[in-house]
Amino acid sequence: KRSASKHKSSNVLEEIFSLPSISFVLAAIFAFVGLSGLCFYIYCFEYLDSALLYHIGRTDHRHNFSMFYYWIYLDYTNP
Repeated sequence: KRSASKHKSSNVLEEIFSLPSISFVLAAIFAFVGLSGLCFYIYCFEYLDSALLYHIGRTDHRHNFSMFYYWIYLDYTNP
């Protein structure tokens, strides 16, 4: 049983680190960084403030990047 389990986990790692998976991750990173860079080039800091930084500083529980989002959403008493 151990060898089958080890072999199965090995296949999972091979699938995660396969060429198509790595290509997809690199393409996604390139697209995000490329489009963000293009928009920053066109709109400068207005883009950064509106698209990225604005969401980090918000205190509204529905629009921040807290890992406790759902718990805060359920417990929020002052809508």
